[in-house]
Amino acid sequence: MKYANILAMLCIFIFCSYGFTNEDWEQVKGIQETNVRNVSISPFNKAIYVSTEKTLHRSEDDGNNWLVVFSSQGEDSKINFTGIFEQGVFICAKKGLFKSGDGKSNWKRMFEDSATYIAFSKDGRILLGTKKGLFISLDNGLTWQKDTGEIGNISIRWIEFMDEEIFIAAEKGVYKNTAAGCKRTLVTNRAEIEYDVDIVDEDIQAIKPVNSITAGKSNVFLATDSGIFFSEDKGDTWNKFINTGLISLKVKKLLYEDNLYAMTDKGIFVFSEKDKLWKRLYKGMPTKDTRDIAIDADGYLWAATKKGVYKMKLEGS
Repeated sequence: MKYANILAMLCIFIFCSYGFTNEDWEQVKGIQETNVRNVSISPFNKAIYVSTEKTLHRSEDDGNNWLVVFSSQGEDSKINFTGIFEQGVFICAKKGLFKSGDGKSNWKRMFEDSATYIAFSKDGRILLGTKKGLFISLDNGLTWQKDTGEIGNISIRWIEFMDEEIFIAAEKGVYKNTAAGCKRTLVTNRAEIEYDVDIVDEDIQAIKPVNSITAGKSNVFLATDSGIFFSEDKGDTWNKFINTGLISLKVKKLLYEDNLYAMTDKGIFVFSEKDKLWKRLYKGMPTKDTRDIAIDADGYLWAATKKGVYKMKLEGS
């Protein structure tokens, strides 16, 4: 029985590694710095933005040519995230939030404190995550109001919209908006559980920090340092997701676009709904150290890595 189990696991590994290997990563050249942190793609004009620690690059021709459009100065001036909205491009940085109307020039500081993440609702609201809490703007970033609840005073890691629902990953767990304000539905610190009467399953709830959130069809998915969790009831309850074929449970980011993609500390994986397992997308990628992923309108998966930018044409695109 022992050898049968080992053989079964070996077959799964071979299947995950070689059964889906039609895809090849292609290096994107033109950016001198190799230590790339983020990649964002505009849904409005297909412009591609790639950031290193202090520099933002922009391409208007699918990555063939790049132009430096923003440079942050000083030792403590790291770029954290780039968000794109109809009225402009926003850079979340350690020295504040910056905005450009055309994503190329005339950058203006719109928020003074360290910004970690920014998200945009369909009704025009902008939600800004910071180390000191959640802020909301109703006038395209001109003015900001701090949330008056608990999430107005804790560090925000990620914000995700699903129809009318808002999910926020913070230092103490995952929060969901309700008529009475934001309610915590998942705890990421076991010491916090005894103070939350709604938490009933310690094994599920007391997980490591949530790194990102993504919504796909009718489910919400969480990327954490202890695997992937999902909810089928809009965040009221959470369960562990399938991890077969996933070499590492340290998941840094999830992305949903027809399929579910996971970025881990051991590379990038895609989930096969048919086979109920993960396959690794590795051919042509010289590093497992991936920092960000994004998908463009032409069906290319982009990856920001420690050794530069790479892209891959997805099956069926």
